[in-house]
Amino acid sequence: MINLEIASFVPTSAHHAAQNGATRIELCTSMPSGGLTPPLTSFQTLKDLLSPPASSYNTTPPTAPSKTPIHIMIRPHAETFTYTPASIQEMLHSIAAYKAEGGCTGFVLGALTAQNLIDIPTSTLLLNAAAPLPCTFHRAFDSIPPSLMLSQLDVLIELGFKYLLTSGGAAKAGGEKGDDWGLLRELVDRGREGGLEVIVGGGVRRENVEALVRGTGARWVHSSAVVGEGEMVSVEEVRGLRGILDELEK
Repeated sequence: MINLEIASFVPTSAHHAAQNGATRIELCTSMPSGGLTPPLTSFQTLKDLLSPPASSYNTTPPTAPSKTPIHIMIRPHAETFTYTPASIQEMLHSIAAYKAEGGCTGFVLGALTAQNLIDIPTSTLLLNAAAPLPCTFHRAFDSIPPSLMLSQLDVLIELGFKYLLTSGGAAKAGGEKGDDWGLLRELVDRGREGGLEVIVGGGVRRENVEALVRGTGARWVHSSAVVGEGEMVSVEEVRGLRGILDELEK
């Protein structure tokens, strides 16, 4: 299966995505900042939207809000990916709060050194706090020099990340012309060999997703599916993406 992860910035947008073909939701806030940690109330609202009325159950409703997995962005600010001790504590607190709430299925996070390499001590702290839930290393990875990306991917595999979201360092996956898949293809293949799935993101829309999947061999693609102004997902875009991915599997 080719999986579609939708970044959602408000609960109603996540609900629309879940109902129209998203394999998984990445719940965050602040699209202009590239996604920050959402308030716990947003997740609580989303669980309410996705959960059937209690009257439909003969027994106690399940803990999980729906069959659509929800991964939570853990990113306290957009200033830098190199975090102070105070910011790290804030991230750890957010992870603990979401785990205590129950219902999320993973986390999206990342930390770099001042040299734009994987911050191993901070990443280890965050992964340990998130365990046993799986984690995605987010697009902080795209700040790493391209010549070092493959070796830094090996670091993520060794640390125990299950996913990596990346455009391969480009502003848009595939580069300016949308046909430069070399590094992304290498990342996808190398990650898969090590038990990590690369999620290709960065400007993914209906018009380029087929070329992206064919060019990289990715089994996961990521999109906000926002068209035009605002932060609301386009239902038409989500359905279109899902339809193209389904056709590619035939």
